[in-house]
Amino acid sequence: MWIIHLLPDAWLLHVCHALIALGLIGFVVASFIKIFPYINIYRLPIQIVAVLLFTLGVYWGGGYAVEQEWQ
Repeated sequence: MWIIHLLPDAWLLHVCHALIALGLIGFVVASFIKIFPYINIYRLPIQIVAVLLFTLGVYWGGGYAVEQEWQ
């Protein structure tokens, strides 16, 4: 985990925000994908990946905020 300290703090924050945004966008796309019958089979996997990305982004964002408080 010491290698994370070599990365700029702003980069880590952008990664957290990007994961949250990708999760939200994926969930919205998955909810509109049910309109298309042939693509509808991919709706559940897209929703699962989107929720995992969103959860990971929120979790890492909270860890980043705690680390900034300690510093």
